[in-house]
Amino acid sequence: MVNFVHRRLKDLKLDAGFTIVELMIALTLLGGVLGVIYSLHSYGMVSFSRGEAQMVNQQEVRFLTKLLSEEIRYAETVKIYGSLYEAGSGGVCYTVKNGNVIQIKGDQEKPIADSGSEYSLQFESEEISGNLVVELTVSSGQGKKYEIRTKVLALNATLEEESQKTGSVLCVQGF
Repeated sequence: MVNFVHRRLKDLKLDAGFTIVELMIALTLLGGVLGVIYSLHSYGMVSFSRGEAQMVNQQEVRFLTKLLSEEIRYAETVKIYGSLYEAGSGGVCYTVKNGNVIQIKGDQEKPIADSGSEYSLQFESEEISGNLVVELTVSSGQGKKYEIRTKVLALNATLEEESQKTGSVLCVQGF
């Protein structure tokens, strides 16, 4: 009988499961693998969000550049002012107010770009071979800045006498 009990205890040791040390090692490895997977997923989500915000920023700057270029190209008169206070009435004016690009017609202000980025507009005029050319700079962004600079030939317009050569306010008439 003692022999039977002794043999039975031996069999129990052979049929034993995992030890606590083995379980702890397995859980530690599993935790490390899950931590790495979470870190990669989190990094991917942050990168995607930044890329999407940058895409929206670039898209709005391109839209503003196209809009302002067409306004200059087909306008009958172009006026550039250093500030909105210097701009007279009449026509359509574009400027930046509180970081957003706005269009002003008479007493009405309409936001053109207000995605949360800080926008900047700069206009510079010159005369080349008797034609008015306006250099237009549109920039946006706080951390990563995105900027487009282009020269636009005004097909029908002349620069008004009261206008300045450079400024941050553009007023056009006749488009």
